Amino acid sequence: MFSLSIGFGLVCLAFFSTEMGLDSLVGRNNRPLTRALVRSLLLAVGVVLLIGNRTEFPFIQVWVPPWTWREVSYPMALAAFVLLATGLLPPSHLRMYVPESPWFGVVLWGVAHLLTNGDLASIIFFGAMVGLAGLKIFFAWKGRTVGIPRVDQKAKTADLSSVTVQSDIAAILLGLIGWGVIILFHGQLFGVGLDLLGY
Repeated sequence: MFSLSIGFGLVCLAFFSTEMGLDSLVGRNNRPLTRALVRSLLLAVGVVLLIGNRTEFPFIQVWVPPWTWREVSYPMALAAFVLLATGLLPPSHLRMYVPESPWFGVVLWGVAHLLTNGDLASIIFFGAMVGLAGLKIFFAWKGRTVGIPRVDQKAKTADLSSVTVQSDIAAILLGLIGWGVIILFHGQLFGVGLDLLGY
């Protein structure tokens, strides 16, 4: 239960870092990459702790997802990793045309897991992640402060010369690498192995 509490705290800190004053510790104006890395690290560690300790909850099967839905969840997860990677890179076309792309990545990641996990603990966890990310997107659209800077707006107002195809390529490559690493080590990290070729 202690690990679950720590994981939940880290996830909340990653989502609401600006509201909780984390940005002031790592640099509000001149170190956006540092802030993005700190948030990503907090979110990653929190998610690993939460998912890795799901066994503390009783397994209650709510419904059985169709096996073929994995054919949809894998590419959705890949797209999620690419969108998450855009938050760590200079302005790109992806960031310019996909509003709040990192948070949309979290939404895609959560939905991809909801499509393939029908137990109660998974539904609560991944549903909560989708809900939190959806709230961040909603608040951003409403012009409020969000944890991740409004990269889409920054990209739109920045000098077009700073929006490069290289950043798009880097986001795709970084997303592919992250997705591939998680596919390979999903069993060791989360207790459930993945077979990409066999779905």
